[in-house]
Amino acid sequence: MRLFRKLTAVLCVGIMFSCSSLTAKADDELIRLPSGKNLDEFITEIEEKNTMNDEDDLSFASAEIGVFRGDEILYTGYFGQTDIKNHIPADENSVYEWGSISKTFVWVSAMQLW
Repeated sequence: MRLFRKLTAVLCVGIMFSCSSLTAKADDELIRLPSGKNLDEFITEIEEKNTMNDEDDLSFASAEIGVFRGDEILYTGYFGQTDIKNHIPADENSVYEWGSISKTFVWVSAMQLW
């Protein structure tokens, strides 16, 4: 009877540990962004907001979005047209003017040195 109790206890502990590792793996597959949203929610929201319909027009010509973690590229998205007159869509080879984005680059560079 003692052997049966010990085996049952060991079996229960083994099942508990195996189940906890499964939930840990499931949590690892969900990529959380600093905003608290998971990556799938973010991508869905961005694509819904930036998809051009026939009835409405985007408030910008084009945009490119990239989400990175370390050296890993998690998401890249291209929206709008780089040349509206000739209907050329934005893609990974689109070239943009610097404009006021240089202020943002300087700020991010300074914060990385912090």
